Amino acid sequence: MSKKSNWVACENYLKDIYLKYGIPASRVMTRNSNYAISDYDCRINMPFPIEFCSDSKRSDAGFTHIRLLGIIEDKYCKKKNQAGVLYCRKGGSREGTFSVKDEIFAGLLSYFLGCMTKEEVLAKWLK
Repeated sequence: MSKKSNWVACENYLKDIYLKYGIPASRVMTRNSNYAISDYDCRINMPFPIEFCSDSKRSDAGFTHIRLLGIIEDKYCKKKNQAGVLYCRKGGSREGTFSVKDEIFAGLLSYFLGCMTKEEVLAKWLK
């Protein structure tokens, strides 16, 4: 598999995870395969005051926060309805970043945007 096809597969997965939770999303195709142009990968097609700029990154080596999130889930999440949440903040900074699994984020976003009810989201998570 070429590097480009790996990127495309990652972008399509991001779109598909949104669609799974009823969030109308599409890949951004404004670059016309010119990856020198900076643009995000996936657009949520809903009239909403916040525009979610979803970008996907792929690494064969992995990312540190994914490893740390895995450690949290292995250590604390023993039941099916528990989800790990990682909060990272640089020393001296006033803001940080939350990391959760893609299914958790998509489900929460779907509920927040009104695409699914709480019961529908939970049914997808727990199956």
